[in-house]
Amino acid sequence: MSDNTLNIFEQKAEEMTATHIIPASAVFTRTDGGFVSLDLDGKHYDRVKIVRLFPFSDADKYLSVREYEGSGKEIGIIEDLDSMPAETKEVIMHQLTLCYFTPVISKIYSIKDEYG
Repeated sequence: MSDNTLNIFEQKAEEMTATHIIPASAVFTRTDGGFVSLDLDGKHYDRVKIVRLFPFSDADKYLSVREYEGSGKEIGIIEDLDSMPAETKEVIMHQLTLCYFTPVISKIYSIKDEYG
């Protein structure tokens, strides 16, 4: 393989493994259809998918924002939802509520300890 081919492979590998942090200046809006769109660094995404990376231990931290169409390529990560503006937080929380069911234990009736 030539050096040029190796450089292309290295660039593609770097693009695939790079982590992009989404800043608080990113604009998330709810679309007419109830989905979420994103405006980031001069680029508009008509519809994005938001995925919790740690759904139970840190539900509002490390949220992956992905393209909805195609392969679902990651656009970037929101490190902490609390660092985002209130309007953005509301839009994202609404979307996450639709996608995730998080059970809450409200009462324990009995516990049984069995050997083995």
